[in-house]
Amino acid sequence: MIDLDGTLMHSTEQRNRGLAKALTVLTKELADAAHRPNANKAVRDLAEAVNKVALGEHKNNKQEDKEKTENSVEFFTERIYKLHDLYKEKGIDLGDFRQKWNHSGWYVAYLVLAHDRQLREGAKRWATGVAESKDEPLEKTEWKNRFLAAYDRFASNYGGIIRKAQDAFESVQMHPFKEARDFLTSLKLTDSLGLYIVSEGDPETQWTKLRSMGLDDFFEREHVLTTGDAVEPVDFRKALQAEQRALDLEHTYIKEKRERIEAWLDQLGKVETKLLVKLPSSQTEAGAGVFSDTRLNGIRDLQDLDRHLDENLKRRKVAEFVGFAIDRMGGKNFLSFYAGAIRAILRNPSAPRSRLVRFGELLDPVSSDRKLKFVMIGDRQLNDIEPPSRLLKEKVLTVRMNSLEYATREPVRKSRNHPPVYVVDTLAQAKAILMTKETWNELPCASDPPIFNWEVNTTQRLFYPDPKRDSSIGINHILCGCMTPYKSFPIINQVCAGILVEHLGNSTSNDVEDVLRPYLEARSESSDVARDGASLLCALVRLKAVYSPPLSDLQLSITRKIAAYFKQLKKDEAIHDDLRSALESIHKNGDESAKSEAGVALESLGGWTHHNL
Repeated sequence: MIDLDGTLMHSTEQRNRGLAKALTVLTKELADAAHRPNANKAVRDLAEAVNKVALGEHKNNKQEDKEKTENSVEFFTERIYKLHDLYKEKGIDLGDFRQKWNHSGWYVAYLVLAHDRQLREGAKRWATGVAESKDEPLEKTEWKNRFLAAYDRFASNYGGIIRKAQDAFESVQMHPFKEARDFLTSLKLTDSLGLYIVSEGDPETQWTKLRSMGLDDFFEREHVLTTGDAVEPVDFRKALQAEQRALDLEHTYIKEKRERIEAWLDQLGKVETKLLVKLPSSQTEAGAGVFSDTRLNGIRDLQDLDRHLDENLKRRKVAEFVGFAIDRMGGKNFLSFYAGAIRAILRNPSAPRSRLVRFGELLDPVSSDRKLKFVMIGDRQLNDIEPPSRLLKEKVLTVRMNSLEYATREPVRKSRNHPPVYVVDTLAQAKAILMTKETWNELPCASDPPIFNWEVNTTQRLFYPDPKRDSSIGINHILCGCMTPYKSFPIINQVCAGILVEHLGNSTSNDVEDVLRPYLEARSESSDVARDGASLLCALVRLKAVYSPPLSDLQLSITRKIAAYFKQLKKDEAIHDDLRSALESIHKNGDESAKSEAGVALESLGGWTHHNL
């Protein structure tokens, strides 16, 4: 696995080469448009503003002469590229100006900020908190509205010029590090190493970089795995959104029904008063009893609705968390992206990208006995070296390129957590390491790494995370997700079950029993409680977690409880089908005792024999 930016190429240098040409074309095309006989004042003003930036004459308003001027590339870098989070935040939603190179929005935003001093000062202020002048800044909402209005106007009016700038950027051939081609050629010639780009960025942008540098000879398109691929499992995300909408509709339905019953009870009270006043005194007590029974039924209905509303609120919270968990696939600084990339390679070494974009397939246990050894080469300790080391531990060899800016920003001497196995200054040194037989002989084969990597908090059971800061969640939320019916909410159920399985896999046998004991003990349960327990145990079987430690020690207990639920919930068609599938899975894959127990339970239905499987 090879990082692209900073390992095979100097991305900042190459991006700036393309920008220099693109912004030169943009400036020239605007100047030509301004000199046409029919040019209006708006075009002339814009051309003048952009030309000042290109010449390095554009200064922040009312700044002293000693303030550094910016040329066009510096202007773009400081005002647009480095402020990329501002332009993709909710309410602006222009895309990721850092990950997606040569974005049309690059040039539209450039024109807007070159043209309007207040907007460019506001961008810096709202993105960094730093004021560039003593003038009163625009309020955030006013800045956003003005910026977006200008953005839309310039995108419409100057689309042709912007496309020429994009063409100019694409025409610049990028260059890799001078040793990159020799490094990749040597590895490719071994005919025993699979080469994969594992990189942060937009999928098409990263592939375009490789093609521009002529390095696409060494990588199939399917071997370029990016964080952009990991955030593109559209079907999986759409399914989660559908589940969230269903929960929202359920919430609305319950609230409206509750309001109707409250209104009915209120009206009932008024009717009761009017009727009881008119009844003879001898009939008043009997009449009041009729109303009391009716009111009591209404109150019981309200209590049931309140219980369902509380359950709905918990599930909606869990659904929100599941969205956070999936979003973590899209960042190299989170473990989930590397876990997804490694799992994708293990499942299909020839076409892992097609697996990475189908998140659901990465959750299933790897089906083959394929043995692969992994090496990661990159220039960043926090984003390239540490994540795979934390996931695979001694089953990955890490090589850090100690070059460019991150050699200073993340010095090797401070890499105390999961330091690289090797540190090199050049790709030639990395090649020498990887071409040595001893390197590979001493490296163990890798197995599936955990994909979610959330710490489950069993002490603060209701703890709910801040997704930007926390990596733990209270176990009650996870259990709630596991008990959410799989048939109606498969994504919520599957993700929470996966997180629970990872947690149990890192727990002691006593901790595992403490978590599952309430759902395995033989006791009289209501249908609702039984349904929750059945959903949880079926989720564990569905992920095949009961066939390996630590849950394999509880396999017989789990099977017996599922069999008990199978008998108790036979009238609940949805969960009964899940229980049947769980028993059939255990009968096929479990140990002998569990197989026998599952077979007895299934045969009790009639019409089922061991031959059914």
